[in-house]
Amino acid sequence: MTEAVGTHDASVVEARDLCIVRGGVRTCEFATFDARPGEVVALVAAEVTPVRDALLAVAGLIAPAEGSLAVAGTELAARPARGPLHLRPRLPRGTVGVGVVGGVCDAVPTETVEDALVREFSYWGRPAVAAEEGGGGVVDYLGRFELAGDIGRSVGSLDPARCARLSAALAFVCRPVAAVIDLTDAFVRGLSQDDAAAFVHLLERIADAEGAAVLVGTTDAALAQRADRAFALDIDTAELLGENGRSIAPEHRPEHRETGEL
Repeated sequence: MTEAVGTHDASVVEARDLCIVRGGVRTCEFATFDARPGEVVALVAAEVTPVRDALLAVAGLIAPAEGSLAVAGTELAARPARGPLHLRPRLPRGTVGVGVVGGVCDAVPTETVEDALVREFSYWGRPAVAAEEGGGGVVDYLGRFELAGDIGRSVGSLDPARCARLSAALAFVCRPVAAVIDLTDAFVRGLSQDDAAAFVHLLERIADAEGAAVLVGTTDAALAQRADRAFALDIDTAELLGENGRSIAPEHRPEHRETGEL
């Protein structure tokens, strides 16, 4: 429900007055936010549903009811002049990477971390050992997400911090221009504030290296302010974020990413 403090042509994701209706109920109303390549943007609300639905809309998995939502130049809220709504524009496959979202993009608890990654690489038609990744295969890839030592562990045995990192690792397999990570999902339930802050810091490095925009969903306003910018999806959260909460640039936060401190 907040207005971006300056949107730019470089934005990969740009929403204005976005409304989402599910089961006849508006789950997200008049949300305005944007995300640029190489940055981490937090979408925050007091309730889980608007966060989840906003992320799924960015991924092109649910359609906006009103407003505007442009992702990589495709207007997802556009309605056809004639014909059924399912003929709305769709994102090219792999434009947006999606982390673990229960009921949509599930993790398999009995799989090992390696199996989960190999399956995801296969889904996108990519070899798990790829020359463009430096020839190191899954171990090197997982190392970028601080998971190399967990390659043989079952997904169901991972603690919340590792679950969050695996969610991000899966999201980036398709080499997206934007990735959505839902920290409200049950997969990362129990993630501590310290681990969540460290995770956002890791995402900043990944986003910068990949040149991708990363959108993180959370119900924690304090955590949201760890991101490069934060956007509230409801009035109560906007008030918690404060006067500058509509878009919190790094220079407005107590900690600046260049200090390397969280």
